[in-house]
Amino acid sequence: ELEAAGSQERELAFAFGGRVGEVALRCILGGASGKVWEREESGAIKGNGGALFEDAKVLAEWLAQHPTPAIASRDASVPAALLESAAARGGGWDKLVCVELGAGLGLCSIVAGRLGMRVWATDGDDGVLELLGDNVERNKTAEKLAGIKAGKVSVRELKWGCSDPLGALELHSPPALIMATGCVYARAESVWSALAETIAELAGPETMVLLAHGNGAAPGVHQLQGKFYERARARGFAVSRVAQVSVPSESGDQQLHCMVSVGGEKRRKREQGDEEKGGKKSKKAKSGHVDTEEGEQEKQEKKKKKRKKDKEDSDSG
Repeated sequence: ELEAAGSQERELAFAFGGRVGEVALRCILGGASGKVWEREESGAIKGNGGALFEDAKVLAEWLAQHPTPAIASRDASVPAALLESAAARGGGWDKLVCVELGAGLGLCSIVAGRLGMRVWATDGDDGVLELLGDNVERNKTAEKLAGIKAGKVSVRELKWGCSDPLGALELHSPPALIMATGCVYARAESVWSALAETIAELAGPETMVLLAHGNGAAPGVHQLQGKFYERARARGFAVSRVAQVSVPSESGDQQLHCMVSVGGEKRRKREQGDEEKGGKKSKKAKSGHVDTEEGEQEKQEKKKKKRKKDKEDSDSG
């Protein structure tokens, strides 16, 4: 009976402000504890992709209340390159690429799509992907009926730790936003390592990484410490807390953290500096060339005048 109860389906609805509106999801009570699903090869937690956890609600609400990167920068570390890219597109999230890792039911991916992002909602479990795809499609239908203009949300399989995650998703450049909720949990160290590696392979200097953590987070995570963040920092990421929105939570402490590639941002600034220096050198060289030409002309004029004067002195003598 407990297994049957853990596999029952349920409809959920969430109302968000602004352009996001209502999101409807099909979930499985108990995260499908009665199903033989394993999100990771470690088998750390079975079937949790079928349930909706509080950390996903917190991140979804945060996104809805931060409808542009500029607004998001008030509460999170948004890379300068991302702000510049958004400004060039009109200031919003529209058409910026987002990848969600371990998307589960897809709440955050759907919200990101409503904000105009081009979203890749990914997971590594076939059963979860089926449920995720169903939720994306039903909300796509609702968007059409309501006349809601949203970005495209694509459901794709992605195994953490694969050698080329950008290639696996057919992305030609790093996404603007990477999201993951409830993915750094328990003591599944091999899972954290694979997740950190995948984030590092996906991210670029323009990328902001948003991570939501609940009560089941791995040791040290709520303190911005622990082995997951050690791996992230070793790959050049800076980690910080995000000022959260107030969301009633049934599961206690929920936290949002932000990661940005410090090395990538430094490299971008260095390249910009090199370009500016190159421009100044070019201008200076050009200016110097003109000065040299003018100086040569002046010399010739002086020589000409001197010869003329010498000739006049000679004739008068």
